[in-house]
Amino acid sequence: SYVSVISSSQRIVNMWKLLLISIFFLILTLPKLSGQCSGGAGNNLFADGDFGSGERFALANDPMLAPGYRYDPNGPPADGEYIITNDLAEWNQVYPTWLVIQDNSDDPKGYMMVVNASFEPGLFYEETIGNLCDNTLFEFSADIINMIRNDVANHLDPNVDFLIDDRVVLSTGNIPKNQRWNTFSFVFSTEPGQTSVKLSLRNNAPGGIGNDLALDNITFRACGPSSEIQSPQIINATFCQEDETLDFISLLDGIEDPSQTYVWERSDNISDINAWQLIPNENTSRITLDNPQEGTFWIRFASAGSAVNIQNINCRFYSTPINVVVPQRIFEVSDTLCGGTMIPFGDGGLAQPGLYIQNLISNVGCDSIVMIHLDTIARATIDARLQKTDPLCFEQPSGEILGINVSGGYPPYHIVINANDYPALTATQLYAGTYDVTINDRYNCFFNDQITLDEAPELVIDIGGDQPLILGEELRLELNSNLPLSEILWSDNLSEYDGQRDINFLPIRDMAVSVTGLTSDGCEAEDSIRVTLDTEAHIYTPNVFSPNGDQINDQYYITAFGRSLDYIDTFEIYDRWGNLVWNITESPDGQWDGSYSDPTSMSSGVYVYTLEAVLINGDRIRKTGSIQVIR
Repeated sequence: SYVSVISSSQRIVNMWKLLLISIFFLILTLPKLSGQCSGGAGNNLFADGDFGSGERFALANDPMLAPGYRYDPNGPPADGEYIITNDLAEWNQVYPTWLVIQDNSDDPKGYMMVVNASFEPGLFYEETIGNLCDNTLFEFSADIINMIRNDVANHLDPNVDFLIDDRVVLSTGNIPKNQRWNTFSFVFSTEPGQTSVKLSLRNNAPGGIGNDLALDNITFRACGPSSEIQSPQIINATFCQEDETLDFISLLDGIEDPSQTYVWERSDNISDINAWQLIPNENTSRITLDNPQEGTFWIRFASAGSAVNIQNINCRFYSTPINVVVPQRIFEVSDTLCGGTMIPFGDGGLAQPGLYIQNLISNVGCDSIVMIHLDTIARATIDARLQKTDPLCFEQPSGEILGINVSGGYPPYHIVINANDYPALTATQLYAGTYDVTINDRYNCFFNDQITLDEAPELVIDIGGDQPLILGEELRLELNSNLPLSEILWSDNLSEYDGQRDINFLPIRDMAVSVTGLTSDGCEAEDSIRVTLDTEAHIYTPNVFSPNGDQINDQYYITAFGRSLDYIDTFEIYDRWGNLVWNITESPDGQWDGSYSDPTSMSSGVYVYTLEAVLINGDRIRKTGSIQVIR
């Protein structure tokens, strides 16, 4: 019996061992997965992963991308159909529950894939990539957006599986109605001997009500460790030519690894992926460029899992490009100078013919050589007159100085105002003030004078001070100005009074009032005040009247301060026993003649009233009291 128990237990242990071994070998046969590629990345092997671009709102012909789906070139696609389009707003109609979007790029003509899911789950995208390397890390990613608006209820959300060689490697779960593109990605390693993969996207939810999506920016590329370039001579991306050689060091995960094989590339146009050119005979972790020429260019390196793999461009991952700026070192100019004049150079100036060389340090810290070949001509006399236009408005730059009747010297001429050079003989946008004016010819022979632009009078307008008012009190404003006005503009809440100097209106709340005045020359001034209202109710209800037909105090009226009363909502009169003897609704003043219909039918006495009045600002006032009727 004891032996039997041991034997049975051993069989159970052996079964668990066999199960664990099976699971282990199953795991080995699955793609090796992780998250997003966080290191150096290769070129996208899906040349059309962004679906391209075009002038037509949709591709006219089926690109054969979705197995089992029909292609609709016009939109909107029905269940089980898809379209390659660049803008849903260009369609004749769009489902009312759908977002009206463009593709996920900066290209207004860029295409995306819009899918209306089939009634049955299934593949809606499939592509096979060949010419790959085994034992190499790759990243697969795509942007997906739920096409249903976020305010639409009772619609299914898309749910997508990413598959490699028909095996699920990533599930998105339900993609929320968040009205934005969502990026899904994973990294996997090809198996020994594997040189191609089939990449598929499968819809897991049924079509019908919802489950509609758009797809863009499908990416499949090699992935490697973080890849950066270090250069000891480059400071703030600038390399000085006097250093003569420029060194670059490759770093993988922050460390130089000479055991790897590398390819180095250079590009003069970072925005063009096809502009990268191979740097010949450079395949180690370090390279040196001798005597780089002035200009701007970019450097990067590529690496791969092995010396064999790097020969396959599909298996390379690239470093972050480093920008190199080589500034101009030698500046050489020729100039001719009017005799007797001087041009600044270095710490002094130049007046005599000759070759002048100055060694300087540029603003980026590099050596600069300035060479000037200077010649002189005989000094010539320039005659001219100055004509001015004073500024039209106070403290505004609208003045002009014009050189006229200019002759002599060596044309063309230009004018210099307070060391500011103007390309012709007119200096514009000048403030009032005194200016030193020089008219130069092509060789800096000159005419010099001084001229003053007079200040324009300041436009001043006034509508008084701040106004404390009682609700119902009218406000009268009068605009005064020291100059004639061609236009008067009141603030937006009073725009109906534009053009009027004197306005009269009834404020119903605290408010700011501003007015702008403009002259015919376009000069502008503004004034403003603050209006504050005392909104305490001032409702007046008489406590006695005599409706006896003698035409004296025969009617009862409710009044209020100024025009603060909008209307009487309800006014009710009760006798001493609580009986309602009279009432009125929505009355302008609650007028009562002391009876139902006959002014003499009510007996003298004291009556009680209740009142609800509405003010012009919307406030409601409730009031009770007594009224004595005298016959």
